[in-house]
Amino acid sequence: MSDADKNGASDQDETLGTLFARLVDDGTNLFRAELNLYRQAAFRRVAQARLPVIMIVVAVLLAQSSVTTILVGCAFGLAHWLGPAGGGLAMGVIGFVISGLLVRTAVSRLSQVLSKANDKEAVALQERVVEEKVLQKKQEAEK
Repeated sequence: MSDADKNGASDQDETLGTLFARLVDDGTNLFRAELNLYRQAAFRRVAQARLPVIMIVVAVLLAQSSVTTILVGCAFGLAHWLGPAGGGLAMGVIGFVISGLLVRTAVSRLSQVLSKANDKEAVALQERVVEEKVLQKKQEAEK
């Protein structure tokens, strides 16, 4: 075997090694980009879900106070032969209506946040990240 054959084989091995190293780097970069994409999507959904969750908590507290109002109104009504009971029941019903509206609105907003429509934004972001990585690799290859 001549020296030229040995050098040619050595260059080919080095090229394969370089290609493999680049493949590993590209895989690592892709994994990090995907992880970053999912992290951003999760933070976006948490931020969008904040208000509906607060509304649900307020609705639960309002419902609890409404039940208390009804019970106190009934107690007053029994104590005074149903005079204050009308006011207590009316306030309890109003509280339940308000809490029901809050829950309905919050559930509607949560379903929008969790729907597939928001995933279009994530796909667009992923495509942008991949395009940036490809452009970066092309620039590195030109150097």
